[in-house]
Amino acid sequence: MRILFYNHAAEISGAERSLLAMMGWARHAGHTVACCTPRGPLAQETANAHVSYMRTRPLVIGHTHNPLVLTRYLAHMAAPVRDLVSATRHFHPDVVHANSIRAGVVAAIAVRAIAVRAPASWYTCATRYSRARSII
Repeated sequence: MRILFYNHAAEISGAERSLLAMMGWARHAGHTVACCTPRGPLAQETANAHVSYMRTRPLVIGHTHNPLVLTRYLAHMAAPVRDLVSATRHFHPDVVHANSIRAGVVAAIAVRAIAVRAPASWYTCATRYSRARSII
């Protein structure tokens, strides 16, 4: 199976450590794995783990109730979506795994934009909305 992992941020914290572990387990199980993330510590650790790396621009958005700010945030999503669309076309994954809710929104838009049959999943263990560890 070809698995494309996507993380919207370049820093490494708990969720990114879990992502690195998942990529290692997937590689060990014989899957072909690639990771899309902005340049930074996570990209370096991805390379150190011998996982294919594809650069994406960072997704920088926050929480707001202001519709004008929300519109600006949506515009900021365009570059990471384009990058993930390009990576998906290049890698031809069976599954796109996003490592956060925000990354899941980008992955869902990217997968739909090119009508790929790969399901998009996202990791939800850090949210208060689900007891599940992942949603597919």
